[in-house]
Amino acid sequence: MVLESLINPYQAKKSPWNLFLLGIIYSTIAVFLSIIIFPEDPSLTIVFLTVMGALPLFVNTIQAEQKESYKRIPLIKEHFDIFLVFLFLFLGILAGYVFWDSVFPNQLFLVQEKTIKSINNEFSSQIIFTGNSIKSKAFSIILLNNIKVLFFCFLFSFLYGSGALYILTWNASVIATAISELIRSEMVALAPSLINYFKAINVGLGSYLIHGIPEILSYFIGGVAGGIISAAVIRHDFKSKEFKNTLIDSIDLMVVSLLVLLVAGIIEIMI
Repeated sequence: MVLESLINPYQAKKSPWNLFLLGIIYSTIAVFLSIIIFPEDPSLTIVFLTVMGALPLFVNTIQAEQKESYKRIPLIKEHFDIFLVFLFLFLGILAGYVFWDSVFPNQLFLVQEKTIKSINNEFSSQIIFTGNSIKSKAFSIILLNNIKVLFFCFLFSFLYGSGALYILTWNASVIATAISELIRSEMVALAPSLINYFKAINVGLGSYLIHGIPEILSYFIGGVAGGIISAAVIRHDFKSKEFKNTLIDSIDLMVVSLLVLLVAGIIEIMI
């Protein structure tokens, strides 16, 4: 497969910033193929084809990472490089989606637009405007929703090995749609010019990525936790030392992911 041959797990972990460009390539190919195949509504096909492109790298990297769990070196040092790989890949996919959604406004992500409206309506209906309680109520709703996503990242990785990749790519498409809409609304308020366009991009990215990066990082940590325990279940006896080490590692990663998610929720509410 051509896309699979572009980079291997060793090269990805050695130069994770290359994954940003690779994410743009995956998303761009997915966008154009989806427009050709399903021109009326390419929303879900774009996500599906992006996942197909990134899937071999994701699976191979998770399997390679599971072997590292046997060494029991410090947790953050052990898995930090793989988190960077997936984070840069996610940011590349996000950048590709934002760019092409700006080129083809209101054409690429119709389902994602409906999802954003549904989330906003549900969020507004649950908030009771009672002064200082607004932030605490909003924080509880946001944190609970994010924990659900984290749980599904872990569960999908555990059951399917690479299931978290679909959830994360879907989230990238939803976030990209929201950023594109914000950029377009900012451009309406500003005089059309290249400088103002970049100002609008900064507003759009800043509004979501400040809390979005730690939030997505948390989901990746949860996905890695589910992936390495899934690989261990397939490869080893439940009573072996290697399996126990991997299980402990997976639990530690889930604790870290919850802490990162808590920080992301606080940032979202405060900023």
